[in-house]
Amino acid sequence: MAPDPAHDDEEASEVPTAPIEDAECARTTLAVALALLAGLSSVTQNGINTSLRKHAVPIPFMAACVNFAVGLIFIALVALATAPPRSTSTSLKEAPWYAYTGGLFGAV
Repeated sequence: MAPDPAHDDEEASEVPTAPIEDAECARTTLAVALALLAGLSSVTQNGINTSLRKHAVPIPFMAACVNFAVGLIFIALVALATAPPRSTSTSLKEAPWYAYTGGLFGAV
């Protein structure tokens, strides 16, 4: 039996959707898991900060400073371990002045 050219085109145009659906499901699952982790971390952080203030640093402002210092050290280590440096002194100078004010909103 001779191959039917019209039938071959139909088969070629069919795109399997299972891998695409699996990837979308994986992304959705990851997004939900990260949202849950962020919420849990926020609640946990409050308790840990309260404990720090009660037991080690009684002044709330100083407890916040300790908290941010530990966070800075941790995020710097993660950044150094996971990504090569991408910024140069020239690219840092090219950023607008307000690009560096994001930390202010984190502290407030």
